[in-house]
Amino acid sequence: MSNKAVANRYAVALFELGQEKGQVDQFESDLELVREVFNETPELLKVLRLPGLPLEQKQELLTRSFENNVHQTVFKTISRLLELGRFTIIPELAQEYKQLNDEIKGIAERMYIQPNLFPMMKNNKLLLSLLQK
Repeated sequence: MSNKAVANRYAVALFELGQEKGQVDQFESDLELVREVFNETPELLKVLRLPGLPLEQKQELLTRSFENNVHQTVFKTISRLLELGRFTIIPELAQEYKQLNDEIKGIAERMYIQPNLFPMMKNNKLLLSLLQK
């Protein structure tokens, strides 16, 4: 199964838990925090990837980094991903979760297209008017 598919399954499950607990937005911001920490601290990922480092020590590092900074449900999720060797999907999980939350809120990401990059679209007045909004 692809990382994107796994990330989507976890995102859906976590989103449903967030809805049950009334914590959807909190979970989203917590996942974003975890994603940012992983992105801004590549050393953390390197340590978590070390095959010789026992899982208990990896869990302790994760606990010290996140347990008091994110909701317990989010922490348990990332902890379980570490146990399963799937913690590298966290950025995709965060993105999938955000998309689910945005869909529920009716928020669509805006896609920008520069008409000069697509010569065949230049004469499409409807497209140009939509792009200028």
